[in-house]
Amino acid sequence: MLTFFPTPYPGEWWYSVLCRYHIRSGNEKFQSTVRELFHGRTYVSLGILFSNSTIPAIVSQLPAGLLCSERLVQEHTLFRYYTRCFSYARKRELLESVCLGEKVVITSIRKFADVKEWKPRFCPGCVSDDRQRYGEAYWHIGHQIDMMRICPAHRCWLYQAEDINTVHLDYQFVALESYLLREGPYVACGTGDIPPRMLDLAGVLYDYYAIPLEKSATPDYSNLAISLSNQGYGTITSNPRHTILNGKKVYQALRTMFGGDIVEGVYGDEKAIPLINRVCKWGMAVPERYALLQVLAGISSEVVFSKERLRDSLEESLLELRNSRTEVERAKVAAQLGITCSQLSNLCRKYGIEPFWRQRTVGKEERRDVAVNLHLNSQEYGLLQKAAQDHGESELAVYARKVLIAAISQSNEIANTDEDRVTKD
Repeated sequence: MLTFFPTPYPGEWWYSVLCRYHIRSGNEKFQSTVRELFHGRTYVSLGILFSNSTIPAIVSQLPAGLLCSERLVQEHTLFRYYTRCFSYARKRELLESVCLGEKVVITSIRKFADVKEWKPRFCPGCVSDDRQRYGEAYWHIGHQIDMMRICPAHRCWLYQAEDINTVHLDYQFVALESYLLREGPYVACGTGDIPPRMLDLAGVLYDYYAIPLEKSATPDYSNLAISLSNQGYGTITSNPRHTILNGKKVYQALRTMFGGDIVEGVYGDEKAIPLINRVCKWGMAVPERYALLQVLAGISSEVVFSKERLRDSLEESLLELRNSRTEVERAKVAAQLGITCSQLSNLCRKYGIEPFWRQRTVGKEERRDVAVNLHLNSQEYGLLQKAAQDHGESELAVYARKVLIAAISQSNEIANTDEDRVTKD
């Protein structure tokens, strides 16, 4: 049993808690503290951001109820961040395994740079606040997220501990307060004014760590994809279940918003564009990919992980037209929505909406089973397309037939009029 153990501060990195124990223990050597905490072991992975067996090992040596393994895992490691886009059932399964001290492998834990390049980070504003509240500074787990360069609370650049070898964190205790007192070399993660999009990204990344574990993937729909589709990034396909995005259009929008380096670091080059629709089907678990899309969509994490599905704008328009009770033909409905008749059929199948437009009964004499090929040059095709749009026709072939029949009818009327005049004369 341990005779004492420090109470974790809000949002404190688990490694930081162990560092504060080392300072209070009075041990001069790091290995003495490791053996004291972990039953004589000489090496333990201390500086890990995800949870490992160190948490249940400590909790088991404390009086019952003093600390809770589940709470420590969720609030003082990046467990919630890395499993954010898993199903809730899968999260609970992994959480139970971690709390039992079992090894868990999360494929969504990915580094954008070599582990040697990552350094612990801190916020000067948080350091000041923590010293005022608790008498000492500590490492915040939220600041250690891979892409986090800004403190969401103080909206300022984070600082990075340049001289800390992250490999050594597994067997050394480097408390933030001690590091600052010896004035270790640290540099800001950025300079100048912080772009609004980067502030938004920092907020989303922090949400993925901080919001409750219950906020999970919603397998039957993606509010993130629906929101982007409503903003013009969607495509209409025969897929009855998922909202499909124009991956190339989304990828270019991300590059415009964040720059090529960030987007390629998260998604790869343009060959990886298909990944965007996998993300929108909850087919991938890497949180950074969702975060970039969420900033592009401009919606909150509450909406992204909501149990209430967003309404597709085309679905709303369809229902509005249906409920208006106005008799209109299928082509007119499609034209009002700015889509083709085949796309209209796909939408109705997707949303389970029965056809509500006026159905024309076609007699035997009205059936059209003879095809005529019409060859046009690009200028002629452009004129036909513009005229069809001006007349609200979405299908060129239908419009061309109407124009042709109308022209023939008009020509016949003129010919008949001329014959009548000749007869009278």
